[in-house]
Amino acid sequence: MKDFGKKSAFSPYYLLKNLFKKPDTIRYPDEDLDVFPDTPGCSPFYRGLHTNDLTKCIGCGTCADICPTTAINMVEVKDNKELAELDAENGRTGEHPEIDYGRCCFCAMCVDVCTSSSLKMSRDYLQTEKIDLFLDGPTEVNNLKEKFTIIPSENHGDNVGFDTPDDLCWLDLKRTKMGELKAKERSGSFIEIVKGFSKEEAVKEASRCVECGVCQSNCPAHMDIPDYIKAVWEDDIPKAGEILYNTNPLPGVCGRICTHRCEDVCSISLRGEAVSIRWLKRYITDTLDEDKLQTILEGNKLANNKKKIAIIGSGPSGLSAAYYLAISGYTVEVFEAMPKPGGVLRYGIPSYRLPDAELDKDIRHIEKLGVKFHFNTRVGKKIKYSDLKKKYNAVYIAIGLTEGKKLRIPGYDFKNVYTAMNLLRTIRRNLAQIDPVNITKKDLVKVEKLYKIAPSVTVIGGGNVAFDIARTLARLQRIKYGKVNVSLSCLEPKGKMLSDDEEINEGQEE
Repeated sequence: MKDFGKKSAFSPYYLLKNLFKKPDTIRYPDEDLDVFPDTPGCSPFYRGLHTNDLTKCIGCGTCADICPTTAINMVEVKDNKELAELDAENGRTGEHPEIDYGRCCFCAMCVDVCTSSSLKMSRDYLQTEKIDLFLDGPTEVNNLKEKFTIIPSENHGDNVGFDTPDDLCWLDLKRTKMGELKAKERSGSFIEIVKGFSKEEAVKEASRCVECGVCQSNCPAHMDIPDYIKAVWEDDIPKAGEILYNTNPLPGVCGRICTHRCEDVCSISLRGEAVSIRWLKRYITDTLDEDKLQTILEGNKLANNKKKIAIIGSGPSGLSAAYYLAISGYTVEVFEAMPKPGGVLRYGIPSYRLPDAELDKDIRHIEKLGVKFHFNTRVGKKIKYSDLKKKYNAVYIAIGLTEGKKLRIPGYDFKNVYTAMNLLRTIRRNLAQIDPVNITKKDLVKVEKLYKIAPSVTVIGGGNVAFDIARTLARLQRIKYGKVNVSLSCLEPKGKMLSDDEEINEGQEE
């Protein structure tokens, strides 16, 4: 123990020197603190009442999920027509945080994880009259709750204290990059461009999801996106596959070519880059053990109800109907005019975006459920529609829109003027048996029997189909002529083209 020495007899009188000294205690807020001379009052980073820009807040609920004292509830803001109209848009839930300051510990975790950066803490604080701890009856309790429960708005936005900049927030704002072939590697072949996530990359990307579910409202199939992303993060791929098939019978296809509208409204995208939802879906189907998935699907299948359904066409619509009817207990037969199933998926979308092997994987699962396919069978010629009506309990027509739309302008019917869909189908069908990696000039002979590969081509249109045909023709030109001469013309300016950004960027690279 430290020896402090002997105490002096005059020690008690030493306190007298502080008798007339000004005390360090500040009676705040009655007296101002001078710690920050340029900012009167409390600290410029003070954590007081919340402020929330309701026009930016999408109601993701991340703040309520993170709150350690359960002080935040998500509620609708009533009697605000302008806000109601805004909340009706896709990507907004229509709810906003309501904070109980009787519970709030002012830790600011809600601000740290706010995906829209709309929630902040002001330098204003709550002042109320003295609270009687011995309240009589529920009425006084409710009155007290009303004083402390507030829906933050822009009321305190002019006196912001604590905020979390992007580089310090708890969200991972940058997506995990997926490997893809460089333009030189891919432009002379039809090999798939995107390589896919590794397990480590997929888990890392899945960890960025805050499970808000906003993406589901913008998904045409309303898939259970947060659930299958969480399954990826937990490395439970069979569970992820089962979740996929609950709402999507063609997840392998969608994992490669869907328009990923879900990512357009991803809450993380308001501050950074959207979660790679489509690529995570692809990772699941690439990793999933087919036998395990088939066991799951068979387990979900209902008993046969002894009713037979005929489906005309095996495109996306026909395949989806076949899947859902099969697991619902129906006997299903599909009639397809082409040699193989898939419709536009096989004979329209280029193989560098959707390889045949990946499409076949999705179709195999449907076929194993008992669905029977009849190929090279055009209803109306080889078999009559009236015969189908007699033989089956119901007939579902899923022939799609396979013919291209012609422009009604002078010259649209000239020689060497083609519609994109018809030309894509011709090229795709004739290249089906050729190695997509090592296509030679000799391999183009089949294609040129129906379409002479021109050294110069103009494509009219600015959507994804226009880029499909432009990029396909560019590859054929490079193989035959060693160079590309394809131009694309559309009505829209570059920033408002109908195609995906990746189509524009990859097309220009090629």
